[in-house]
Amino acid sequence: MPVRDAASWSAMITFYINNGFRDQGLSFFREMMANENPKPDQVTVGSVLSGCAHMGSLGLLAGKSVHGFVVKNGWELNVDIGTLLVDTYAKSQHGFCQEVLSLFKMMQEAGVRPNEMTFSGILNACARKGLIEEGRKYFKMIKETGLEPRIQHYGCMVDMFGKAGLLEEAYEVMKEMEFEPNIVIWGSFLSACKMHKQFDIADRVIGQVLRDIKPENDGGIYSLLSDLYVLNKKWDDAERVRNLVLNQNLRATAEEAPCELTVAPSGLAFFEKTVGTGPEAVKGQFIKAHYVGKLESGKIFDSSYNRGKPVTFRVGVGEACPYNFSKLDAVPVGGGGD
Repeated sequence: MPVRDAASWSAMITFYINNGFRDQGLSFFREMMANENPKPDQVTVGSVLSGCAHMGSLGLLAGKSVHGFVVKNGWELNVDIGTLLVDTYAKSQHGFCQEVLSLFKMMQEAGVRPNEMTFSGILNACARKGLIEEGRKYFKMIKETGLEPRIQHYGCMVDMFGKAGLLEEAYEVMKEMEFEPNIVIWGSFLSACKMHKQFDIADRVIGQVLRDIKPENDGGIYSLLSDLYVLNKKWDDAERVRNLVLNQNLRATAEEAPCELTVAPSGLAFFEKTVGTGPEAVKGQFIKAHYVGKLESGKIFDSSYNRGKPVTFRVGVGEACPYNFSKLDAVPVGGGGD
């Protein structure tokens, strides 16, 4: 850099961190601190902390260094720096809950008014450590400070109660909030029901989950539902949920790769490639396909001669085939002619 002042350092660090190159951004920050001239300003520190919050253990180490720098230089803990420090500690996989609560107390003592993000960090830390009473207190404090709880705050409470096995309280939080539960909240609640084997409570919301969350956007929700049905020995319901996902994956495959079965000299052709053997098919004839393939999810589906249901197609009439085959065996079953 031609001019190495605080502004140019900050611009470089912010650019790398905001564009996903957090390691490089932190490397520049360490170099800046080592040179001690110029010293990082609050803009630079804010950029670094925003990156630290998304970097797990590595980010935690850097965040603690930044925290030490703030203390060493006697900076006042304002809402921006305080909240970013809270967020960094709260998102650490080690769950530095006491550090989070201590920082929040320091902010209060300094007269710093917390914002929505501050409370998200605090409630997240309480959920990780199972600090139920503290979580209740801080959730109540949101309104006491003139803010309105957002969906992420309710989500933290559902997660906290769920992990602690307080499923009734988690359910009441979802009932009372003015937001529709999102996929994160549903996942948290259903995971807790599975963990604590509380199918009866999960059953209260399954109908709404199936209405609100579509298989193509399920984020693992349908797998949780299937697991819950299996745990409760509701085999038919478990199979029904699995089939919803299976059918969606097959539809998605068809939309992405429409195809047609056509006549080939050696059998049936698929995308102009012979993929099946057997009696030569006649254009317009119906064929019965037994197939083995792989879904986008990685699951194998199989409808070979010995198991599963075959699918019937008409050969070479321009109809899109709703399956993406990796292997195909087919036999004519009648019909015919042009």
